[in-house]
Formats: sequence, structure tokens, C-alpha cells
Amino acid sequence: MSQDLVLITGGSSGIGKQLAADYLARGALVVIVADQVERLAAAEASLRKVSASVFSVACDIGDRQAVLHMSEVVTQTYGCPDILINNAGFATYRTFEASSSDELERLIEVNLLGAMRCTKAFLPQMIARRHGAIANMAVSTQ
Repeated sequence: MSQDLVLITGGSSGIGKQLAADYLARGALVVIVADQVERLAAAEASLRKVSASVFSVACDIGDRQAVLHMSEVVTQTYGCPDILINNAGFATYRTFEASSSDELERLIEVNLLGAMRCTKAFLPQMIARRHGAIANMAVSTQ
């Protein structure tokens, strides 16, 4: 059986980092994606203790061009993911009326459009090869 390629957005911390560790422990090749380069590098170094089959690609999924570039790098370097986990996201912990319009737009860019962009970037290849899985995570403010 071939090694699964798993791409996890928001893979530098929290649930994304734990998912990366779990997939690495099961023998997968894992690409973690996040927008903070230093944090991403630290997560990759930490995950290498589980397996050397972890790699990172910096990308702000709230930026359309950045997602296109990331998907090209991933596809050219590692191939199309067998599993895409759209995990990146953030929440604000204040009322709607206390949030600025810029903050609300950023929430939509990352939490909704980011997942859609990542899916759109890899889905055609998954369909063409008739193989692939996509998991979408959601942020809860509770």
C-alpha cells in the first residue's frame, strides 16, 4: 500500500498539529500549512520527533493568490493530497457589534473562503484520479 499524503491547514498548533502527529504515527506523509512562518517551522521540528515524513508550506489561506501558490508548490513537490483537512481558522470572542468590519471580513476570508479555496485547488485532481477525501473543521465560540 502506498503512503497517504495528508495536507492539514492550520497545522502549526492545536487540533491541526495533533492531527498531523496522529497521521505521522500511522505512516502518512504530512504537509502542514499555516501563515506564521516561525510557528510553522517550530511545529515541523516538533513533529519530526514523530516522523521525518512531515513538511511545511507557509500560506495565508485568507489570500487567494497565496492558496494558488501553495497548491502549486504542494502538487509539484509532493503530489495531490489523498486527504485534505481544512482546519485553519480563528474566532473572535466578543459580540458582533463590537467587531470591526475588517475583522468580520477577515473571519470570512479565512474560515469560509480559505477552506473553499483549498478545496477548489485540490478537488479537480482528486476527481480526475477518482480518489481523495476532504474534511472541514469549524471554529466554535462556545
